[in-house]
Amino acid sequence: MKNLWITFITFCMLILTLCGCSADLSLNKNNISDDTDDDLTPCLEVYINDWSGWEGGSSYESTEEYTDLKKGDEIYSGYGSTIKVKSIDQDKIVLVIKDSCFVKPNDDGTISLNADPIVKLTINKGESKEINSATMDAGVSLKITYK
Repeated sequence: MKNLWITFITFCMLILTLCGCSADLSLNKNNISDDTDDDLTPCLEVYINDWSGWEGGSSYESTEEYTDLKKGDEIYSGYGSTIKVKSIDQDKIVLVIKDSCFVKPNDDGTISLNADPIVKLTINKGESKEINSATMDAGVSLKITYK
């Protein structure tokens, strides 16, 4: 009878050990999928540099990060312009700029005041784009990154 109890207890311990291992495996599996889900969550980072060219002018820098974006969400408003999400997916984000004062900087970093304003901006996943207000005395530079 004693051998039967030892066998029964050993069997129960084996079952509990196996259950614990499978629970641990499912937790690890969930952790892996959670990490993967985080990587798949689109993130838009907007670096904002407001500047003034006047003597003793000030500069203000900030970075905004947006997740859970959807069509119509506003990511920037200033200098009479508003930037909103037109569409978003895992590969790219398309932004529209209403009453745009923004232009692409020249290759040497200068701003053309005669350039056509940007009204639509497409940014691929992993890419950054810089746009600047076409202003002289004060303005804003934005660096938008789709992560």
